[in-house]
Amino acid sequence: MRILALDLSTTETGYAIMEAEKNKHPKVIKSGVIKVPSSLTESALKIIHVIEEVVKMIVHENIEDAVSEDIYFKFGRVNAFLALAKLQGAFIFAYYKRKLRPPEHISASEARSALGLANKKDLAMKEFNKKYKTKYTNDNEIDAIIQGFAYCKLRLKLYKSIQKGEKIT
Repeated sequence: MRILALDLSTTETGYAIMEAEKNKHPKVIKSGVIKVPSSLTESALKIIHVIEEVVKMIVHENIEDAVSEDIYFKFGRVNAFLALAKLQGAFIFAYYKRKLRPPEHISASEARSALGLANKKDLAMKEFNKKYKTKYTNDNEIDAIIQGFAYCKLRLKLYKSIQKGEKIT
């Protein structure tokens, strides 16, 4: 099963395209970030840019399933919350238009906990790199990968425990 995992953002969205099979751990096929050009200043244009890139991945990578980090409200960040809510809605709509199963949403803390990682973002990144012998440096990219692994473990039940030193990419 081909899965697209996202850490949605209107500035830099992390993504991971993963292959998941029953009784095997997920493999990262491709990962990175969708950078929103600084010339796009309106929220709607930023959302359109991200969704256009996501749709390209859905089509070109034969994506069957998707997960994104769920949004949460943080006091003092109302505009950021509203922008993410709109982006998440556009993401759901893009799936709906392609007659795909609606994407799942998992909170960052639930995803990190499912993998036995610290809840704090920077610590989780260090722990993930150490545990899975990777060298990811972009926190948005690694958050997407963590989302994908947690989705396989929590929702799909396809995940097998990864043996120490086993390669994931």
